[in-house]
Amino acid sequence: MLDIVRIKILSEAGKRMHRSEQERQRHYHAQTMTPLMQPVYRPMFAAYGLVFACGPVGAWLALHSGIGLGAASCTPTALLTLLLIAPIAEETVFRLGLHNFLLNRFQMCWGALSLANALVAVVFSALHALHQGSIRMLLTAVPALLLGWLWERSGRRLQVPSGFHAWFNLCLALVSCR
Repeated sequence: MLDIVRIKILSEAGKRMHRSEQERQRHYHAQTMTPLMQPVYRPMFAAYGLVFACGPVGAWLALHSGIGLGAASCTPTALLTLLLIAPIAEETVFRLGLHNFLLNRFQMCWGALSLANALVAVVFSALHALHQGSIRMLLTAVPALLLGWLWERSGRRLQVPSGFHAWFNLCLALVSCR
């Protein structure tokens, strides 16, 4: 009889010890993950806000520079291309293709700007200048740098630059189609 009571007591004590060990491990993981997660989300939230604000500012600059998209961009087909097809296609080619390739080859950075991002922004804006004029190159270079920076910081998730690219195009279309 005494042995059964002792077994129950030891069994309960073992369960309590086992449970507290799991709780300690869970708490330990929570403590190690929290400092890693907080610094990433706060600056990225601020960066998303900054890039979000650049859409209307860029559209305003384009309007006052006289390089809006024009009436031809107001058709449903043109809007579909501007808001869905072009951002996904361009960001796939430039981020997943060229940017990823250059980032794996060149590790050089100047502060927050990587050499790969700068090269991709130059190529991206130069290709826009070929069919849209040289002033458009200047207005495309800054958003290209921002999109590349966001892509690098977001863990190379394509939806981040694609979404902001579509936002920039929407702002430009709204200004151009008035």
